[in-house]
Amino acid sequence: MELTFKNKEAVLSMAVSPDGKWLAVGKIVDADRNPSLTIWDTNTWECVAEEEAGNVSSIVSLSFNRHSSTLAYLTAEDHIRFFDLKDMYLTREMAWDKPYKVRYGAHEDLLMVTGRDLSILDKDDIEVFNYSDYKGYEHTEGLSPELFRDYYGMSDQLEKVSYGNKPVVAAFLQEDSAVIITGNNEDKFSVYDIKSGKRKEQYPGGIIQAGYMETDKAEKYLLVIGLLPYADLMWELPEMKRVLSENMNEEFPGSSAFRFHPSSRLFAFGGSGGKVFLRSIETGEFLMEKDIHKREVRALGFSADGKMLISGSADGRVVLTDITEYLT
Repeated sequence: MELTFKNKEAVLSMAVSPDGKWLAVGKIVDADRNPSLTIWDTNTWECVAEEEAGNVSSIVSLSFNRHSSTLAYLTAEDHIRFFDLKDMYLTREMAWDKPYKVRYGAHEDLLMVTGRDLSILDKDDIEVFNYSDYKGYEHTEGLSPELFRDYYGMSDQLEKVSYGNKPVVAAFLQEDSAVIITGNNEDKFSVYDIKSGKRKEQYPGGIIQAGYMETDKAEKYLLVIGLLPYADLMWELPEMKRVLSENMNEEFPGSSAFRFHPSSRLFAFGGSGGKVFLRSIETGEFLMEKDIHKREVRALGFSADGKMLISGSADGRVVLTDITEYLT
């Protein structure tokens, strides 16, 4: 099954509400300025709300709050906007300095905004945590050569190329009482207590530059799509023990999108060529490999019951795939 959009441009972001009732899809603005944000009822798969029609705002990140009553979304014009799901209207917006991603907590009324810095806001938009220790570099030669040669097994020539300084990646931990951070040009994972702001723990093996971080619903696993190194890497929590390290390591290129299954037994990922995969965490077995899209897979999600895989792509399409046969 495929959803139908007025806007045919690439999908940039996607989110399923915690109660499973809503799907939000964010797209690049098209030439006719059709809506770049659409909200769908997952019972009927009908579009029930459209936003950003007539504007020039691509939607780069989306997140529902834990009550499934509010959708926060980030526009390409560096605004965070809030959409009320009860009355179906845009309630407010706030400007932000170069944000990259928004993410609500699953247990507390907290909103994480990541960029080069990281902020966590409470329900009254008061900042309750801030991370601003990002170390930026103009060239990779500013970093330790040992990180490239020894830890990541990367060639000497990469030590002097230009450097992107991508934003940090982070995820809530311990029922939203803590946050884990990497991708800040340090080869470490740092865990901070949100209330006190103090660092609680630090682990080796962090990602120098990263594109995405996610924990599963049960907080058993942590996944990072690395950019430096370019690889998908997974750890078991809380011990930070590598998972599937024999085939999820620096020798294999990273994916373009990822999502843990609600059961915490499987995960889905997509690549630049449009393929979507389903894989077992326990065995590493590939359960599904399908050519669903024609271009890069940009976003993935699951229905509340875990039986439907939802994929969005740079080809502009959002496709629903029944995966019931792979769940036994």
